[in-house]
Amino acid sequence: MMTPRQVRTASRVIAAADAAIVALGVLALLFPGQLIPGYEHYTGYSWPALMHTSPATGHFILAGFCLVGALNVAVGLPLSVIALTAFRARQRWAWWTLLTANAIGLGAPIICDLTTGAIGPLRAARMGPAGGGAAGP
Repeated sequence: MMTPRQVRTASRVIAAADAAIVALGVLALLFPGQLIPGYEHYTGYSWPALMHTSPATGHFILAGFCLVGALNVAVGLPLSVIALTAFRARQRWAWWTLLTANAIGLGAPIICDLTTGAIGPLRAARMGPAGGGAAGP
């Protein structure tokens, strides 16, 4: 059984992870172009070439990137609230909700990065400034 102090600490850590999901969502909403390297690596075509040959398709892809950002915000905010309220109150449903939602919310970008070969913000943060934004394992 967790002590009250451990529960408070865990709720803060979980809320911080969910706040990071919100922050990445806001970045995708404000700067959807940050996700373009994934398109380029996955398709083998450059973004300028796409915008030259089919600008409507490029704008549609950017709208999809914005949608991903909006979904991150829409999921991350309630999860942060659940972590700081119901989880802290030791409600059983909150633990299961946070477990499943965070597994999906944090697992999906990793799977996307592996599928597209793109460098995601999480991997870029892990690589640090020396990573130089280069895609790769």
